[in-house]
Amino acid sequence: MFDPELMKKINSGRCFAMVGSGPSCELGYPSWKALAEATRDHVLGQNPKADKESYAALLAKEDHPALFRQAEIDLGGKAALISHTKSLLRRGFAPVRYPIYSILARWPFACYLTTNFDDELQRYLAEAGEHYRVVLNRPEDLSLLRDGVSHLVIKVHSDLDHPDDVVLTSQDYDRILASPSAEYLREKLRQVFEMFHVFIVGHGMKDPDLQLILRVAKHTASPLHPIYMALTSITSAEIREFREQYNIQVVPYKDHDGSHSQLRRLLGVADHFICSRRVAVPSSSPVNADQEEAAASLLLFRRLRLVAAADPGCVAPLVLRVLAGASEPMPPEHILADPSLALLTRSPDFAQAVGTALQALCTSGLATTVEGAYGATPLGREQVAKVAAERRNDEEQALGQFRLTMKRSCPTMTEEQGRTAEKAVKTALVSSFRARGLAMANMTLAGQSLGADDLP
Repeated sequence: MFDPELMKKINSGRCFAMVGSGPSCELGYPSWKALAEATRDHVLGQNPKADKESYAALLAKEDHPALFRQAEIDLGGKAALISHTKSLLRRGFAPVRYPIYSILARWPFACYLTTNFDDELQRYLAEAGEHYRVVLNRPEDLSLLRDGVSHLVIKVHSDLDHPDDVVLTSQDYDRILASPSAEYLREKLRQVFEMFHVFIVGHGMKDPDLQLILRVAKHTASPLHPIYMALTSITSAEIREFREQYNIQVVPYKDHDGSHSQLRRLLGVADHFICSRRVAVPSSSPVNADQEEAAASLLLFRRLRLVAAADPGCVAPLVLRVLAGASEPMPPEHILADPSLALLTRSPDFAQAVGTALQALCTSGLATTVEGAYGATPLGREQVAKVAAERRNDEEQALGQFRLTMKRSCPTMTEEQGRTAEKAVKTALVSSFRARGLAMANMTLAGQSLGADDLP
C-alpha cells in the first residue's frame, strides 16, 4: 500500500525523487548484472589472459563495481571501460505501455536525483511539458541544492561524458563513500535528506548505491522526517531495521519475475491521488550586454542581505558585483563609470549612495580599501560567484521552460523563430528594468515620487 503521508508530501511540491536503475531497465536498458556480464565477455574476448575465475567469482557475489574495476585494469584504463559501457547503454524493446518514468514525470517533484547514465528521465519530463536543468555531481552543480530549489535533475553518478566524475568501479564507490574529496557530495545528500521529503524508487537491496543512501540516512535520522523508499525482496525484519536504524519508511512490493509490474500498479493507483503539474505559460527596443548585466545584478539585492541594514538604498550589492569583476582595486570614480551602473548614475545623490555602500561593504568584510581604492575580499567574491551561479540556473530554467512551452504551443515553430521569441522575452524584461530601475532609484535615493510613465 502506498503511504498516504507520502502522497501528501509529494502533493506539496517540495518532495524530491531519487531514481535508480529500475525504471530504465523497464524500458529495455541493460541491468547492472547484464552490463557486468557483457563487460566480462568483452574483456575475455579482448584479453585472453584475463582471469576468468575472478570474473566468475565477482558475478556470483553480484559485486559489479569490483568487476568493472577489474575490467578497467584488463582493458588498459578508464577510457576503454567507459567507451565499452557507452556502446552497451542503449534502449531495447520494451512492451510497457505506461512506464514508471511517465508516472514519475507527471508527479510534482521539486527535483530528481538519479544514479542513471541515460537521459530517459529528462525525456519523459519534456514530454510532460516540464523543463528540468540537468547538472552533475561537481561542487558547483551541487551548490544549487538549497532551500526552495526546483526543476533540477541531479546526476549523482555524473555521466559517461565526464570520466573524472563518473561513478562506476569499486574505486569510484570507495571515493563517494569514504574519500575526503567526495565529502561535499555526502554533505549535500545529508542536506537534501534534512531539508526535503525524499521518495527513493528503482533501487534494489543489492544495489551498491543503497550503501551510500543508508550511510547518509543514518546521520540525518528524524522520526518526524522519514525517507520513503520503494523496495522489493525485503523481509519484515529488514523493514523494521530500515525504520529503526536509518529512519527509512519502506514501501514494499513483490517482484517475482523482474518486471516490477507490481510497483507500476502501486504507483498507478497512487497516481489517482497525486496532483497534476500546473504549467505556467510565460507572458519588447534593442538591449545591449551592459544593460542585461545591470538587470541581472539586481538579483544581488534579493540574495545578499548582509549589508541591508547599513545600505537602505540597496546599492551595496550592485557595487560589490562591480568590485568582484575587477582585476585590481578601483577608486570611487571608476566604480561610478562602470557600464552596469550607468543607468543609476543618472539618479540624484547616487554618488553619495555608492560611498555609503562602500563603507557598509568594508564593515561587513565583503570589501577592503587601500589608498582610496576599493576591491572585493575573497568572501565578497565568493558571495557574488554563488549568486551568479544561482542567477544562471534561474535564467536557464526559465528560458528552458519558455522554449519547451513555446514548442508545445507552436509545433511548427522553427529553431530560428524560437531564438527570436526567446530574445524578445529577454528584451522585454531588461527594457522593463531600464525604465523601472531608474524610477525606483530616483524614488529610493532622492525621494522622488513615481509617475504613471515610470511603471510600464
